[in-house]
Formats: sequence, C-alpha cells, structure tokens
Amino acid sequence: MMMNDLELNDTEETKSIDIFIGNKLRNLRQKLGMTILQIAQHANVSMQLVQKYETGLTRIPVSILCRLAQILNTRPEYFFEGFEILSDKSGSQHITAEKTNKINILLISVSLEIDYLIQSLAPITGINIITYNLPDIDKITDFAQDLKTTGGQIPMPDIILYNLPTDESDIKAVMKKIRIKPLYSYAPVIVLSMNSSVDTMIDAYRDGVAGYIYSNIPHKDIVDSMIQLIQYWGKACNLPATVKAN
Repeated sequence: MMMNDLELNDTEETKSIDIFIGNKLRNLRQKLGMTILQIAQHANVSMQLVQKYETGLTRIPVSILCRLAQILNTRPEYFFEGFEILSDKSGSQHITAEKTNKINILLISVSLEIDYLIQSLAPITGINIITYNLPDIDKITDFAQDLKTTGGQIPMPDIILYNLPTDESDIKAVMKKIRIKPLYSYAPVIVLSMNSSVDTMIDAYRDGVAGYIYSNIPHKDIVDSMIQLIQYWGKACNLPATVKAN
C-alpha cells in the first residue's frame, strides 16, 4: 500500500513520520560521512531545504526521496523501516505514536555556566533536559567507549553541543573526533563559538556542523539562542517512542 493511501489521524501524526524519515536521512548521511552541502548539491536543492528535510519541518517529495536514496546508496523503503503501520478492526490504516518529552545533550565545555544555563531552560521550553558533560574534546573517545560498554545505562545523546575554545579553529578536526563509533551516526553537532567570521561559520556547516551560535553577544541573546536551540532540536529528536493502534 502506498503511503498516500493511509488515513492519518491528525496533523501531529502526519508530522511524526516526516520527523522519523528526516532522522533516518540525517543518520545515514552522517554515517556515510557526507555533509548537508554535499547532499544538497547532489540532489540539486538548497542546504536550507535539506536541513528542513532532516528535521521533519518540510515533507520530502517522493521524487526527491528516491533521489536521496540513490545518493546514499540505499532503497527508498529504508526511510520507512522501523515505523510500524497498524490496522484497526475496520481495516483502515492509522499511524499513532507515544512521544517522550526529554532530550539528552552531550555538552563539551570547560564552562559550568553553560550547563547551568541549559538546565535552567527546562521549565521555559517544557522539555526535560538531561546533560552529560565532558571537559574537552579529547574525552570523547572515553565517552563513546562508555556508550558501547554500559549496556544502555548511558543514553545516546540527541544533541552534541561543543563550546569551542577561543584558540580552537580547526572544526574539521573536531568533527572527525566526534564522529567515532557509536556517535558517528547520531546527534547533530552544535558549535558555540566566539568567532564571528562568516567564512568560519560557512566552513563549519560544510564540515558537517548542524548549528553555529556566536557566543560573544549579550547574555539575554545567548539565552534566546539556547531556547530556540532546545525547542528546535527537541522537536526534531522527539521521535515516537512506541507505535500502537488506537
């Protein structure tokens, strides 16, 4: 049965599959080590549109989905695998999902102020925010090893927020350190930096960074940026925990 033959319960349920497909797209892209720019160029669409596809903000047309499957060397059906379609007694097809309302953030920063700030945003955003802290990027290997050996006691991060040191400019090297098993196919990387150079920002996006926040701004603006970050990626990462029939 084709997807457009399904009877969807409401807009939220319709969006849930868009988010699911976008997450599958992002995970496979990152697993293959491809940037958003590369995908956009091969698919002949803008980077902004690819970002909207990956976060579920924009539905992917079937023709583009088939093209993306070809670019990523997979089958179009891959993007739907894992999202169960269930039938009710009348035989109609429905998609329903229970969602969680929390987000796990891996924070790489020597500043505890950033962690305190993020935690203070939980009541404002309505999202249960759980942070895991690393003092520097070189500890990422130990964290990845803990993910593999603790049997799920440490959850996979939904976001990796890297507070870039003032003397750090090689974002490509940073991304290479972060994209190790099992982190390589998960979690958008958001950079918090005091470097306001547009060229540096563009290079960061080309190297696979999902978001870039300039931090040398008034505190209120930092707070506003963090709220937008949590709300935006919170919705993108808030995938269906279970799928069931009404």
